[in-house]
Amino acid sequence: MKILIAEFAVGTDIEKSLIPEGAAMLKTLAESFVRVGHEVYYPAAGVEIGAGTALRSTAENFRQVIEREAKKV
Repeated sequence: MKILIAEFAVGTDIEKSLIPEGAAMLKTLAESFVRVGHEVYYPAAGVEIGAGTALRSTAENFRQVIEREAKKV
């Protein structure tokens, strides 16, 4: 199964102080899904978490990336 997980801080890079916490939550979820055989995708504005596949995003296109990719997962 293909799974899309969106976390705002990682996907937009707007609030830098929240990125470590957001990345930790995102990584935990992604690793769990990958471990049981799912394909995981997530919007990322610069931070990659080491699990799943990062989809390039910015603060300006975060919503559009989610809407576009949601049709594929």
